[in-house]
Amino acid sequence: MKVISYNNNGKTRYSISNDKYIPAHHLITYYLQVQLANKATNTIERKAYELLFAFKYFNKKKVNLIGDIEGLKFFSEEEISIFAKSCKLKLSTLESEYVGSIISEVALRNLMARNQPTKNIVDEGTAKGRFDTFVHFYKFVFNRYHGRALLPLQKQEEYNKCLIEFTTSRKSMGRWKKSFSDPFKSYFPDEKYFELLEITQASSNKNSFYSKVRNELIIKIFIETGLRRGAVAKLKISDVFNDRQPRVRVTRTPDDITDKRRNKAAQKTRAHVSPISAELAAKIEYYIKEIRSKLPNTHTHEFVFVTEKDSRNTLGQPLSLRSYNQIFEKLSDALSIEVTPHILRHKWNEIFDVNIDTLAKELNLDSQAKEDIRKYAMGWSVNSAMADIYNNFRLAVKTREHHLSRQRELSSSIGSRNTAG
Repeated sequence: MKVISYNNNGKTRYSISNDKYIPAHHLITYYLQVQLANKATNTIERKAYELLFAFKYFNKKKVNLIGDIEGLKFFSEEEISIFAKSCKLKLSTLESEYVGSIISEVALRNLMARNQPTKNIVDEGTAKGRFDTFVHFYKFVFNRYHGRALLPLQKQEEYNKCLIEFTTSRKSMGRWKKSFSDPFKSYFPDEKYFELLEITQASSNKNSFYSKVRNELIIKIFIETGLRRGAVAKLKISDVFNDRQPRVRVTRTPDDITDKRRNKAAQKTRAHVSPISAELAAKIEYYIKEIRSKLPNTHTHEFVFVTEKDSRNTLGQPLSLRSYNQIFEKLSDALSIEVTPHILRHKWNEIFDVNIDTLAKELNLDSQAKEDIRKYAMGWSVNSAMADIYNNFRLAVKTREHHLSRQRELSSSIGSRNTAG
């Protein structure tokens, strides 16, 4: 089984099929394409993969999930509990460890508690997303088959008990982190950051990209704005301003009908404006007028960054999200360290911390004003708690400075007493 996607009337559709691309079940397709129709495309894609995990899990256990619901055969407390715990495991780990069709509570705990458990488990959000999507789909299927029927009392009680066990098992999943976050450790070391700046310059002999100018601009936008991948991928010519206040405009246009890409670019946070340097604005204008305009098919859309190789007849078409990933994969190989848009977003916040403190002294800004500036620049809502994450480094440094200062005072005091004695 696998997730498939296709374009239908300008909208990307998702389904789960077998190896011959035949839909696994009409209710799965209906759920993804109709029941979730009001969700963002990226959300539907994520839920498709979460549902795929559940079907692979139960198929391995020889459970006909939809057939059992139709036949009023419900899960036991133990079955639900084991599935909830299994949601924490990587699919590859789960599949490789399945010797039989049944995995026990003991085997599951042993698998999670190995010497390097972080290699076996997924993030908390991923695991709970799998479970939540499964439960939502389970209720959907039940309602499709039995929503208007008067069930026998015993079957209704069994279903109600099953729902209670879903809630109980969800709560018992707990909280966890795959790795310990060291607030003193930079997400992207300064030496690698400067190396990144060097090798992405179009004029650098270390730049190994085919589209040197385009990729330099893409990286510089990430660095200067802290934008997400989707926001950069959906930038249009009309969103770039090269005037007295150079800036890019970040918009939210779900299911943009002008975006013909199979996986459409999407902006996760709210619409906002991000300032950019005059140098970057001028280079983007040069790219649009002198490089982009001379490529075929660019007149059919307004997206800034386009394909410059005629791979699969895509020359001049909007650069795919997969191509953005490939740019960062190549950079990661060149730098011998992982670099992603999200990591550059963290780096942007590190640089912001230094710059905002200087600005705050000049303009007499209080701490709340500084965080409001950060929230606007990152596109967060005014009530977002995300800024707290990026304050950890600064608070940790100040705490360390305080402790070191106290230690120096104590050492000096002890030294003075010893001298006096």
